[in-house]
Amino acid sequence: SRDWSSDVCSSDLNYIMAAERAQAALDDIARLAAERPVAVFAHGGIGRVLRGLFLGAPQDEIMGMDQPQDAFYRLYKGAAERIS
Repeated sequence: SRDWSSDVCSSDLNYIMAAERAQAALDDIARLAAERPVAVFAHGGIGRVLRGLFLGAPQDEIMGMDQPQDAFYRLYKGAAERIS
């Protein structure tokens, strides 16, 4: 059986490709958020990459972040708040 929870970033190469795309998206999101509140919805794998990049976390920490299916995160002023 396939482990879908780690498929997006299961290797360093996949992480690098995902992180490059996520950083570009995060930059666009930040520009929008400077003008108004923004809601972003993403799959768990890319969600943890977005969250980790937002927090400035190193790759190994990002790879260990949770990918909840029953919660979301509020990213605001350099912090991530889990909301269940």
